[in-house]
Amino acid sequence: MKKIFLIAANSLTIILFATTVLSLTPELAAASVNSPDAGTSSAYPDWQLIVTGSVNTPLNLSWAEIVALPQSTVNAELICVDWPDWVLMSGNWTGVKLRLLLETAGISPQAMKVGFHATDNFSTDLTIETAMRDDVILAYELNGEPLGEEVRLVVPGKWGYKWIHHVNIIALYSDDFLGYYESSGYSDEADVNMPSPPSGIIPEFPLWIILPLFLTATLVLTIYRKRINKLRVKF
Repeated sequence: MKKIFLIAANSLTIILFATTVLSLTPELAAASVNSPDAGTSSAYPDWQLIVTGSVNTPLNLSWAEIVALPQSTVNAELICVDWPDWVLMSGNWTGVKLRLLLETAGISPQAMKVGFHATDNFSTDLTIETAMRDDVILAYELNGEPLGEEVRLVVPGKWGYKWIHHVNIIALYSDDFLGYYESSGYSDEADVNMPSPPSGIIPEFPLWIILPLFLTATLVLTIYRKRINKLRVKF
């Protein structure tokens, strides 16, 4: 019983640490993979991608219809704006060109921005010009393997908060729509060579704070375990 308790305590510490790290930035949270296998066209039978707003013909596409469209592959790195020296995910991303979907829907003359909305209520945006680039895709594979999520927006050269995943709505806006982080003060251009956003906009906890906390928690558990061993407590 004692061993079970210690294992549970250590596991809880690791889970809390991982949860804290993943919650620090949208890029790290987006890097988690916990969805069903995307290897077949029926992996997400209930998922729909809606293209709406300032378009001529709104679209409502199933997973099978998305993967049946012409494929495009781009090589790119997903980089976190708060930790620019880290490459979270990289390689060959395969999916469908965003441009193809927008051209199929037909962009209205009054459209100014493309907004992306996810099933977890996260959002981001792109200018029409960026959205129509040939290397911007909605990916469902990385290096030939399923992503484990419906689709992820891949925008080479942009910070990770533009790489929204679990997208289910693409809306064209006739005004200057801003996504979640963009409306909080982060750069709307989000070029990776631009400086990080000003501090204080969204709380950040860099590794030099997180790691000592994690090590302290581990030390406390180790000391507690030694005391239990000395007391020879029988559960």
